[in-house]
Amino acid sequence: MSDPLLEMGLRWLPDGRILYALMESPQNRSSSNLFASRLNKNTGRFEGQPARITSGDGNIGQPSITADGKKIAFNRINSQLDVYVSEFSAKGARLSKPRRLTLDDANDLPFDWTPDDKAVLFTSNRTGKLNIFRQGYR
Repeated sequence: MSDPLLEMGLRWLPDGRILYALMESPQNRSSSNLFASRLNKNTGRFEGQPARITSGDGNIGQPSITADGKKIAFNRINSQLDVYVSEFSAKGARLSKPRRLTLDDANDLPFDWTPDDKAVLFTSNRTGKLNIFRQGYR
Protein backbone atom coordinates (compact mmCIF):
# COMPACT_ATOMS: atom_id res chain seq x y z
CA MET A 1 0.00 0.00 0.00
CA SER A 2 1.46 3.31 -1.07
CA ASP A 3 -0.23 6.66 -0.58
CA PRO A 4 1.46 10.00 0.25
CA LEU A 5 -1.43 10.79 2.62
CA LEU A 6 -1.02 7.54 4.59
CA GLU A 7 -0.25 8.00 8.27
CA MET A 8 1.00 5.52 10.84
CA GLY A 9 -1.54 3.25 12.46
CA LEU A 10 -2.17 0.36 10.05
CA ARG A 11 -4.27 -2.38 11.72
CA TRP A 12 -5.60 -5.74 10.51
CA LEU A 13 -9.27 -6.30 11.28
CA PRO A 14 -10.58 -9.80 12.14
CA ASP A 15 -12.71 -9.86 8.96
CA GLY A 16 -9.64 -9.41 6.72
CA ARG A 17 -9.96 -5.68 6.11
CA ILE A 18 -7.11 -3.27 6.84
CA LEU A 19 -7.79 -0.16 8.91
CA TYR A 20 -5.60 2.88 8.24
CA ALA A 21 -5.48 6.66 8.67
CA LEU A 22 -5.22 9.08 5.74
CA MET A 23 -4.47 12.79 5.98
CA GLU A 24 -7.11 15.07 4.51
CA SER A 25 -6.56 17.34 1.50
CA PRO A 26 -3.74 19.93 1.53
CA GLN A 27 -6.12 22.66 2.77
CA ASN A 28 -6.80 20.61 5.91
CA ARG A 29 -3.50 18.85 6.68
CA SER A 30 -4.17 19.16 10.40
CA SER A 31 -6.77 16.38 10.14
CA SER A 32 -6.82 12.71 9.24
CA ASN A 33 -9.52 10.05 9.30
CA LEU A 34 -9.80 6.28 9.43
CA PHE A 35 -10.59 4.15 6.39
CA ALA A 36 -10.97 0.40 5.90
CA SER A 37 -10.21 -1.60 2.75
CA ARG A 38 -10.89 -5.25 2.04
CA LEU A 39 -7.87 -7.28 1.03
CA ASN A 40 -8.22 -10.29 -1.25
CA LYS A 41 -6.26 -13.07 0.49
CA ASN A 42 -5.61 -14.88 -2.81
CA THR A 43 -4.29 -11.93 -4.83
CA GLY A 44 -3.01 -9.65 -2.07
CA ARG A 45 -4.81 -6.72 -3.74
CA PHE A 46 -7.45 -4.41 -2.39
CA GLU A 47 -11.03 -4.93 -3.54
CA GLY A 48 -13.50 -2.11 -4.12
CA GLN A 49 -13.41 1.39 -2.74
CA PRO A 50 -12.13 2.14 0.78
CA ALA A 51 -14.85 2.74 3.39
CA ARG A 52 -14.52 5.94 5.39
CA ILE A 53 -14.89 5.09 9.10
CA THR A 54 -14.47 8.48 10.79
CA SER A 55 -15.00 12.13 9.92
CA GLY A 56 -13.64 14.80 12.21
CA ASP A 57 -11.03 17.43 12.98
CA GLY A 58 -7.59 16.52 14.27
CA ASN A 59 -5.19 13.74 13.47
CA ILE A 60 -5.94 10.11 14.26
CA GLY A 61 -3.42 8.40 16.48
CA GLN A 62 -2.87 4.94 17.91
CA PRO A 63 -5.98 3.08 16.78
CA SER A 64 -6.70 -0.10 18.74
CA ILE A 65 -9.27 -2.76 17.78
CA THR A 66 -10.89 -5.29 20.09
CA ALA A 67 -10.17 -8.97 19.29
CA ASP A 68 -13.70 -9.46 17.91
CA GLY A 69 -13.37 -6.32 15.73
CA LYS A 70 -16.52 -4.73 17.15
CA LYS A 71 -14.96 -1.79 19.00
CA ILE A 72 -12.24 0.69 18.25
CA ALA A 73 -10.36 3.19 20.41
CA PHE A 74 -8.16 5.96 19.01
CA ASN A 75 -6.73 9.36 19.81
CA ARG A 76 -7.85 12.47 17.99
CA ILE A 77 -5.02 14.98 18.25
CA ASN A 78 -5.85 18.64 17.71
CA SER A 79 -2.77 20.81 17.58
CA GLN A 80 -2.27 24.39 16.54
CA LEU A 81 1.00 25.95 15.46
CA ASP A 82 1.63 29.52 16.61
CA VAL A 83 4.53 31.96 16.32
CA TYR A 84 6.25 33.15 19.49
CA VAL A 85 9.02 35.75 19.81
CA SER A 86 11.56 36.24 22.56
CA GLU A 87 14.69 38.26 23.23
CA PHE A 88 17.84 36.16 23.03
CA SER A 89 21.11 36.87 24.81
CA ALA A 90 24.08 35.44 22.95
CA LYS A 91 26.32 36.10 25.99
CA GLY A 92 24.63 33.65 28.30
CA ALA A 93 22.37 31.83 25.87
CA ARG A 94 19.35 33.09 27.82
CA LEU A 95 15.86 33.64 26.50
CA SER A 96 13.32 36.16 27.76
CA LYS A 97 9.77 35.00 28.38
CA PRO A 98 8.30 34.05 24.95
CA ARG A 99 5.35 36.15 23.74
CA ARG A 100 2.77 34.81 21.32
CA LEU A 101 2.88 36.81 18.10
CA THR A 102 0.06 35.22 16.09
CA LEU A 103 -3.27 35.40 17.84
CA ASP A 104 -5.51 33.59 15.34
CA ASP A 105 -6.75 30.00 15.27
CA ALA A 106 -4.77 29.14 12.12
CA ASN A 107 -1.58 27.14 11.89
CA ASP A 108 1.29 29.63 11.72
CA LEU A 109 4.89 28.53 11.16
CA PRO A 110 7.81 31.04 11.30
CA PHE A 111 10.67 30.72 8.86
CA ASP A 112 12.65 33.97 8.82
CA TRP A 113 13.00 37.64 9.75
CA THR A 114 12.82 40.65 7.43
CA PRO A 115 16.30 42.07 6.58
CA ASP A 116 15.77 44.96 9.03
CA ASP A 117 14.82 42.52 11.87
CA LYS A 118 11.56 44.40 12.48
CA ALA A 119 9.12 41.68 11.39
CA VAL A 120 8.76 37.91 11.33
CA LEU A 121 7.95 36.05 8.11
CA PHE A 122 5.74 32.98 8.52
CA THR A 123 3.43 30.70 6.61
CA SER A 124 -0.20 30.39 7.64
CA ASN A 125 -3.39 28.69 6.48
CA ARG A 126 -5.57 31.49 7.92
CA THR A 127 -7.10 32.25 4.50
CA GLY A 128 -7.92 28.61 3.73
CA LYS A 129 -4.71 27.98 1.82
CA LEU A 130 -1.05 28.32 2.73
CA ASN A 131 0.30 31.87 2.26
CA ILE A 132 3.32 33.84 3.45
CA PHE A 133 2.73 36.66 5.96
CA ARG A 134 4.84 39.38 7.56
CA GLN A 135 4.09 40.68 11.05
CA GLY A 136 5.96 43.19 13.22
CA TYR A 137 6.85 41.94 16.68
CA ARG A 138 7.13 45.07 18.83
